This record gives sequence, C-alpha cells and structure tokens, in this order.
Amino acid sequence: MYQFICAANSFLWGPFGVSVLILLFGIFASIALRLPWVRHFKDIFRAFKGKAANNGATPFATLCAAVGGQVGTGNLIGVSTAIASGGPGALFWMWITALVGMSTIMVETLLGQLYKEKNPDGTFRGGAAFYIGNGLHMRWLGIIVALIISIGSGIANSMSHVNAITDAVKAIYPINSLVLGIILAGAAFIIVVGGFKRVSNFAIAVVPFMAITYIVLALFVIVTHIGEIPAMLSMVISSAFNFGAVGGGVAGYTVASAFRYGMARGIFSNEAGQGSTPHQTSVGSPLHPAVQGFLGSASVAIDTLFVCTATGIIVLLSGADITQFSGAALAQEAFAVFFGAAAPYIVAIMLFFFAFTSLVASFYGGAVNIGYVNNSKTVRIVYMAIIAIVSALSAMLSVDAMFEISDFTSALMVFPNIIALFILFKKAKTCLRDYEIQRDKGVKEPVYDWATFRKENGLPPWEE
Repeated sequence: MYQFICAANSFLWGPFGVSVLILLFGIFASIALRLPWVRHFKDIFRAFKGKAANNGATPFATLCAAVGGQVGTGNLIGVSTAIASGGPGALFWMWITALVGMSTIMVETLLGQLYKEKNPDGTFRGGAAFYIGNGLHMRWLGIIVALIISIGSGIANSMSHVNAITDAVKAIYPINSLVLGIILAGAAFIIVVGGFKRVSNFAIAVVPFMAITYIVLALFVIVTHIGEIPAMLSMVISSAFNFGAVGGGVAGYTVASAFRYGMARGIFSNEAGQGSTPHQTSVGSPLHPAVQGFLGSASVAIDTLFVCTATGIIVLLSGADITQFSGAALAQEAFAVFFGAAAPYIVAIMLFFFAFTSLVASFYGGAVNIGYVNNSKTVRIVYMAIIAIVSALSAMLSVDAMFEISDFTSALMVFPNIIALFILFKKAKTCLRDYEIQRDKGVKEPVYDWATFRKENGLPPWEE
C-alpha cells in the first residue's frame, strides 16, 4: 500500500498533476483579479482591525486560527524535506506557490464567506464542501468532498503533525512515543470540542508569538551572514531551473525534483488550493467578505514567504549536507551551526508549537466537514475521538510515511476544489468588485448585502 501511495504521488505531484492545476488556477486568478494582494496592499493591513458583523468571530481571530493551521510541520520539517529531496531550487517553487496561492486563497476565502451556513447558536461554519454544495447546488458532491477532507485534513494531516512532534521531542527527551501521542491528541480534542471560540482563543494566544519568535531567529542568522545571502539566492535560482552545475551534492538535483517537492511542500504548508483553510476563515463575520479575503492572502504570505523562507535560509546558509540529512534531522543540523547545543531544543520547541496549532486546526477542519455530512454533535465527537486515537498511534510511524500519506490525500482534495473555484470564480470576482466600488465612492468600511446575495442565489435567509 505504501509503495502504491509513493508511486501515485510521483504522478499526482508531477509535471501533469495537481501542482500544475493549482499553478494554472493561481495564475488565472492573479490575472483576472489583477493581482489583488498588490492592488489592495493597504487594505490587507486595514483588515487586521476589521469589525465583526452578525455576531460572528472577528476577522483577526479567524486569521490567527487559519495561520495556526498553515504554520505547522510543513514550515520546518516540510521545508527541510523539500530541500533534501528537491535541492535548493525547491525553495523557489515554494515561493511560487505563495505568490499564486495568495490569489487562490482569496477566492477560496470569498467563496467560503458567501456560501457559509449559520449554526443555531449564531456562529458560522463553512469550507469547500459548503461552497461546492451550496454554490453548485450539488449537495451530493459536497458530501463527497467533505468526506475526502475529513480523511485528508482531519485524519492524515493530524497523523503527520503528531508524528513530527514526537520525532522532534524524542531527540531531546526519551519519552514513550505512544504516551506523547496520547497527550497531544487528547489536548487537541479538548480544545476543539469546546468549539471555535476556544480554538480561536488558543490561536490568538499562541500563533503571533510563535511566528514572530521564529522569524526573529531567522533575522539573526540573516544579519550575521548578510554577505552570504546573494550566493544563496543564486544557488536557489540555479537549482530551480538547473542553469548549469552548482556545487557539491546539489548538482544531482533536477528541475523536476525541485518543482515536485517545492510545490508539494509549499501547498502542504500554505494549503492554498486544497479547500482546507476556509474552514477557519468562514467562521469569521466581517462587514464585507473581501476583508476576510485580504486576510486570507496575508495568511499565505505569513506562512510561506516569511516562515518557510526563514527555515530555507537557515538550512541553506548553514552548509548542512542536504544529501545526507532530511526532515527534523536536517533542521537540527542547520540550527546547530548557528545556535550550537541549544539547536535541538529550539527545533523541538518551535516544532511543537507549529505542529500542535496545526493539529488543532486539522481536528477542527475535519469536524466541520463531518458536520456537513451529519451535523449531529454525537457524530462530530465520535469522529474527533477517532482522529485522536489514530493520530496518537501515528506517533510510532516514520515521518517520511506520514508526508507521503498527507501528499496523497492533499492531492485528492485539490481536484474537486479547483474545479469548483473555476466554476464559482465569477461570484468571488463580483464580490471583490462590490468592495472596490464602495471604496471608490468613499465608503470607509464597505458593508455587504448578504440578504440580496442569498436570495439571488437560491439560498435560504439566515435566521436571526
């Protein structure tokens, strides 16, 4: 089975697989929306202070929850694995996933807002299954997508996060893998069973601290090795396009391997195109959906352009042998060059925070999708209990196996999501244009006419 998954991933993430599909949609969205994250650069920063409407969560709360889900094992182990497997050029393709992904995730976020559903308690829920079911009026397809995401984002990704934390912690402390897995899965279960408010409070408390701390570490390395940055960037570009031979073991890497692992790990990290991030952003209730869309773009930039790049810089500037080490081992080798004996502890602590916030997000995303299939509280709790058990057991598996499984399930999530984004794209574009028209008229905080949209699109009005 494992060999089949590896073989399938070689095709699914190859030159004719989901990477190209996501890349093409990202390019299309960037052109059609005229680089929205460039034109609305100031609006992105204004969105951080956006107000909530309809008694929903604030845009900032959902941003923290979204970034908590995106900044995870992919930002540390994923980047290290990508560079070890695809060479320095993999970092370049991760940047590409971010630049086009900022447009892709804006479309996902807008659609998540437009087609979300209101819970009896006044909160909201949404995601890919919801805009596929409600937007295309094909609930049966929404159910299929919800089941795929429940397995991919909910179960497979949870397993990879627990496995990654276990691998890092055991490097500094001899704890039993199963015991640690049970503790991690149990803690995530307790947070998510309390609903989105508990999830967002946790994210607001942890996410800004962990992201800023990690970026500061990278800035220290950059400042103290500023003279080596041009050569490093040249190596990344050369490896990405194989412009002649580059030094050491890097010469054996190909454009195909750089593309395959850079795209796969970039998408695994920032999740643009998978349809998983809207689970968090759809809970938000901004005055206008575009506000949440701007923050969706910001989340990809934070995840990949900042945090993933931080890891890439540390690994490549360290001179660690990327042909001999991979994953957490490569990260620890790289950090040891700059931080000495403290390196294993830094890696373990940062990876713990990264992976645990993503573990919480995976639990939550899986529960939202199971809720789309059957919104019974009992069903959701049983499902989360299953995730907890399976992810706890995954602590005893290899990290490489976990990434292969995550890549496979991520690919299955991409196909129906990208197709839906193409079909519903006009709705997202019209929504963004509505915001722009109001701003052009001098409206300081545009407000969206939710009632009219729902009526025109055959959706029942929200109960007050």
